[in-house]
Amino acid sequence: EDLVPNTALLAGIGAELAPNGAVLIAPDLSTSIPNVYAAGACAASREGSLHSGSVRVGELEIARTGLTEYQAKKAGLRVKSAMASSCDRPGICPNPQEITIKLVYEANTRQVVGAQAWGGKNVSTRINAIAVAIRAGMTVDALGQVDFVFSSSTSSIWDPIQVVCGQAD
Repeated sequence: EDLVPNTALLAGIGAELAPNGAVLIAPDLSTSIPNVYAAGACAASREGSLHSGSVRVGELEIARTGLTEYQAKKAGLRVKSAMASSCDRPGICPNPQEITIKLVYEANTRQVVGAQAWGGKNVSTRINAIAVAIRAGMTVDALGQVDFVFSSSTSSIWDPIQVVCGQAD
């Protein structure tokens, strides 16, 4: 379900709004009103936004970027999704954290259009990498071939992003 920004106050002072009601901002976070800045779910970039975000609830970190499968289909895209879970570091290391990623991609071109992820730690890092892949127009296959840094004490041989890309059919 889509978020509805609470921007009535900004609209009342003449701020330029996006069709969904979010206040439009420049890269420096400025609105169309001098000396008024905005950030977060109530703001949308004039250059387009992936609506990336994260939240921590207790021990669970949840993050997203781009379109959900529902949003992509609602926008008329023909998409597929893949979901997989993997640890952020080898099991022999202390406190490995399982991360689950749902990757949304265009069915014909296989271009990545969105992702949601959740787990104990290091979830936002994966979403940030996927946000870069979306902006770069990468396919699931190209993202799966990224040479992520491997360190036996801090990362797995196969990053959770690579694991989910391997699940895409």
